[in-house]
Amino acid sequence: MQLTPIYDAEREVWHLAEAGGVIWDMVPMLTTFALTGTPDGDRLHGYRWRWCFKTELELLCSAGVFDPDTMDEPPGYLKRKGEERQAPRRDALPEYNRPKCVHGRYLDVRDCVHIACPGWTP
Repeated sequence: MQLTPIYDAEREVWHLAEAGGVIWDMVPMLTTFALTGTPDGDRLHGYRWRWCFKTELELLCSAGVFDPDTMDEPPGYLKRKGEERQAPRRDALPEYNRPKCVHGRYLDVRDCVHIACPGWTP
């Protein structure tokens, strides 16, 4: 995704891009940074998708390689909130768009480190 960060002082977020009919913002949280996706024209209801990252740099790197048309989710996030997202042309990357847990780990690999997660294996 082509990033053009612009600070929105009224909403206290960084507007990163508009792609695929979605507005993409970076929101500083208490201990993380969130990439949020809001369908264009639906700003009154807030974001539909949110992925948390440890650092601002991790978020920006992930958003830079994220292709919202073919990828369900950006790579490398810590936790997902909101609805699960499906890219319009997800069939173009079937290996990438396999089911994931809320922590971004593929369920068929079962390597999530969070004990309460269905993707966790002791």
